[in-house]
Parts: sequence; structure tokens; C-alpha cells
Amino acid sequence: MKVIIPGFSIIEPMKDITVDGHPAISFIFTDSVADGHGKQKTLQVYTIRGDSGYILNFATTMDDYPMYLPIFQRMLESFEINN
Repeated sequence: MKVIIPGFSIIEPMKDITVDGHPAISFIFTDSVADGHGKQKTLQVYTIRGDSGYILNFATTMDDYPMYLPIFQRMLESFEINN
């Protein structure tokens, strides 16, 4: 099965990071907004704890991305997974 996301473009390839002191990966991409008017920028973070996987997603318009990124980064730094 092939999935096509309109306007999809990776602008920062996967990199290793940590979430709650554990290994994670992140990458940044752009794609078309659902209504087809404009583009959005998304930062996704993936991590696994035990048998559970977690995806932390930050998406906003291209213009608003720099304004809201510091808020997402603070949330990411404070994120805790309690098993």
C-alpha cells in the first residue's frame, strides 16, 4: 500500500534525541494543509517504553512554527512517561 501525503517534504531528517532520559528519534517535515490552502510544518518525536510506543506531534502553519516551537520544546523537556 502506498500512502501519498500532498506536498510532503522532509526538511530535517531523523535524528537521535532523548525524551524523559530515554532514546527517541525526531524529524521535521512540511505538507499541505488539509483544506489545500497553504503548508504546515510538523515536528514528530517517536519513543518506545516497554511494549508501548509514543508519538509526540507538533504541527502549525509555516509562519507560526518559530513562535510556538519554544513552547513545544518546553513541553517535550518536561514530558514524563510513568510505567
